[in-house]
Amino acid sequence: MFISGGPTRFMSDMKEVLGTLGVASQRIHVEIFNGSESMTPGVIGAATRAPHLPNDDANAGPVVFFTQRSGIAAHWNASAYQNILELAEACDVPVRWSCRTGVCHKL
Repeated sequence: MFISGGPTRFMSDMKEVLGTLGVASQRIHVEIFNGSESMTPGVIGAATRAPHLPNDDANAGPVVFFTQRSGIAAHWNASAYQNILELAEACDVPVRWSCRTGVCHKL
């Protein structure tokens, strides 16, 4: 059995789960393609603003909690933001570049 690709933590968890399910350790092979997780969510040295509610927060719609990166909670208005990433950017919540490629971790 071969597990390929994914964040380091995910790969470690998958290896553990397979072991728990009875797959022999000598049958589990993992190949890590990346180093550690990025320590800087955006461009180093770029000016940053403190996370805040979006300018158009109408206090209506589902509440999204950005607990890991900012501790704020904002309402997601689907007509204003196509996805939660756009809401995070409107709130100046720091996001990693990989969020734009579909590999978004905790916000």
